[in-house]
Amino acid sequence: MNSQLKAYIDTHGPELVLGRKKYTVLGLTEEGDMATGTSVATVKAVRATYTAVRCNNAKVIGKPGAETWAIMAESGRDIAKFAVYEGALLALS
Repeated sequence: MNSQLKAYIDTHGPELVLGRKKYTVLGLTEEGDMATGTSVATVKAVRATYTAVRCNNAKVIGKPGAETWAIMAESGRDIAKFAVYEGALLALS
């Protein structure tokens, strides 16, 4: 299983720029198929390390097939949401 995030990292490098924030992907783990599988990434910001999780059931309006991700703190608080669509990173609110 190759996620769109993996393809993005292979093409653009491990830095994710979402608005004014930068995150560096330290590792990416994928299990199962794209429809029901699990993808988890470890991302580092300037002062903390977070976990990014692929959201299988989330959709982006007007971007069919976009792969959505949520960056979460250890406490479960949402830090950022983004999507990868056609090789581009989209910050979501």
